[in-house]
Amino acid sequence: MSIKIISTLYFLFWLLPGISAGEVIDRIVAKVNDDIITFSELEKLVYSVAKVNTGTESEKRRIFNKEKKNVLNKIIEQKLQLHYAKLNRLEATNSDIDNAIENIKTNKNFSDEVFQAALEREGLTMEIYRTSLKQQITLSKVLNAKVRSRIKINEQDVESYYSKNKKKFLKPVEIKAYHIIFVINNKEDKVKTAKQKKKALRVLKLARKGDDFEELARIYSEGPSKNTGGYLGWVKKGDMIPSFEKAGFLLRKGEISSLVKTDYGYHIIKVVDRREAKNRTLDEAKDKIKKILLKNKYDDKYDKWMAELKKN
Repeated sequence: MSIKIISTLYFLFWLLPGISAGEVIDRIVAKVNDDIITFSELEKLVYSVAKVNTGTESEKRRIFNKEKKNVLNKIIEQKLQLHYAKLNRLEATNSDIDNAIENIKTNKNFSDEVFQAALEREGLTMEIYRTSLKQQITLSKVLNAKVRSRIKINEQDVESYYSKNKKKFLKPVEIKAYHIIFVINNKEDKVKTAKQKKKALRVLKLARKGDDFEELARIYSEGPSKNTGGYLGWVKKGDMIPSFEKAGFLLRKGEISSLVKTDYGYHIIKVVDRREAKNRTLDEAKDKIKKILLKNKYDDKYDKWMAELKKN
């Protein structure tokens, strides 16, 4: 099992190397209570968050200038939250950390040896990992106490949002389609392309004459769907390339298109069913609305709480 699974719980912000005594003293870019944040720490964090491992110095500087404000603000907010947790006895306990590690090992079927080996491959000790985990759990606990637990979504909120935003819950038109494709390569000579077009027109004539479309697809189609009779399933707008989509959505139930040329080749499309656009019912939209309202209220309460912490 990859260490990447464990690394989702590895709190990168707090595990960067410090500055050796032989280096020039950094300038301080921020101070949060008794903690300072140096320029070199911020720089390393920005590159870590942006996953910058290579690139020219000018490209790295461009990324740094773009991301530095957001990253610095995130560090400050996390330090404030950790300080609040310490003052209000919300820090993760050793028991919390032990339980989290056991849950990781159980869920990923890691033995103690496999877990330890995974940490070592990342250059981590158990002590460093536990410190990281403690900070993450602490942040989760403090956010639960100050933000998540204070959010309430009632049915009236859901109904009000639905009535004001019905257009957001429109089910798009969908078609149930089959197709036959005759592959062309734009770099191929015109003679070969003409032969493919001639072949496609011959099969189109058979399809319009009434020959079984799925059987024609199995015999003549050159795409991956040929073994399923050219079946594409239910398709909504945005799923296919524009030229294919334009032709397909003009068809009524039971109709077969003319030849449709795309970058992939010549297509013959058959629509066997349609679902016209309609609004989702309140019951159908309810879960999505709750998620939207939850995020909106979370963001609002979080911003207000952080503004209060920063002010104090």
